[in-house]
Amino acid sequence: MPSKKKEAAGLSMADVWTGIEYVADKVVGEYWAKRIVNTAQRCWEGEEELYVVFWLYGFLGSIVLSLIAQLIQMLFGPFGLILSFILVVPYMVWVLYSVWQCAPNIKSEEIMTVKREYITLAAKGAALIGALKYFLTMGW
Repeated sequence: MPSKKKEAAGLSMADVWTGIEYVADKVVGEYWAKRIVNTAQRCWEGEEELYVVFWLYGFLGSIVLSLIAQLIQMLFGPFGLILSFILVVPYMVWVLYSVWQCAPNIKSEEIMTVKREYITLAAKGAALIGALKYFLTMGW
């Protein structure tokens, strides 16, 4: 029976992270590539605090990425739509999955009298709604 860590194409997540680090190394250099990949991997594996993933990468990161995608579309026209799609989709998948994985990572049992389970559910729901909203408003 194949391992759960194997992908359909026969690649493990370790292979994927190595590939991402290789590409990032060419763009931003070895030091930043390692930091970016280590952070992305921690989030993907559910090892980061929810508030970091949700607010920093999910909320602010999505705003910044949307602005970059709009700039690409303005500069490159119809081809820019394809480029922005190639840029945004992997990020959205990563954020959505990371929020889902990190949703239980809340230190306190209650935050402002709301139980942790409800906050976890709300974070997962917000991630799903945010991804759906993005794809429905892409301008296809």
